[in-house]
Amino acid sequence: MSFSPAAERNFTRFVPYERVIVVHDSHDAITPSLCAVFRETMGIDITLATPDASLELNHDIKVRWCASAPAPTAQFLAAGVAHDSRPITSCIAAEAPRWLREQSVSIAHHRHGNVGMGPQPRVLPRVASRVASRA
Repeated sequence: MSFSPAAERNFTRFVPYERVIVVHDSHDAITPSLCAVFRETMGIDITLATPDASLELNHDIKVRWCASAPAPTAQFLAAGVAHDSRPITSCIAAEAPRWLREQSVSIAHHRHGNVGMGPQPRVLPRVASRVASRA
């Protein structure tokens, strides 16, 4: 019988939203060009809109509010929509978590029962980062 000192394995993975709506001012040329880079590098469905456009909102959508007009935070909260009012930067390391939904996966090894007989989630290496295991 082998003994493993790790009683739990923890992973963090990033899952893309169904769609990200980026609201920007019509005279802003930088935001659409940065969105094109993120669309290509991360494979995210990005829709550009202006502040006066009507938005179809659901819980699988994230809104990046980059317009100078104040964001309708109450409307986003009522619809259960994630929103971010920070300006878009060109640093991919800072931006990646803002475009993706973080999900934590924990696999516990119990002393009693059939260890290893439960679900075996597959964590993709390109979108997951290993978190230190707890003993």
